[in-house]
Amino acid sequence: MNYMVIPGLQKNGEVKEVGKTTGQIMDVVCNYHNITPDFLLTKKRHRKYVEPRQQFFYLCWYFKSDNLLDLSGKTGFNHATVIWARKVVMTQMEVDRRYQEQMEKLIEIIRT
Repeated sequence: MNYMVIPGLQKNGEVKEVGKTTGQIMDVVCNYHNITPDFLLTKKRHRKYVEPRQQFFYLCWYFKSDNLLDLSGKTGFNHATVIWARKVVMTQMEVDRRYQEQMEKLIEIIRT
């Protein structure tokens, strides 16, 4: 089974947490980075736009069981952007301790 494609399935085979809406996750990411949702969903490719957007896509994948097409349709980006964002965040978390702590903090905020 491919955990990157099947909604709700994690790499270790466990089912992920669900119950958070895309709007709730967007609010947390926007508040954390002190930006607006319009800023988050702009199609510009500067780092100040891209990093929060990638984190948003990763967190939506982490907390929601929607498939990639549903998520991309809600945000105006295509599914490849969502897949790439998820891969970038996962890689950054493996190599950058500060980035991993930042993502853990966002996950904890969303859980509460």
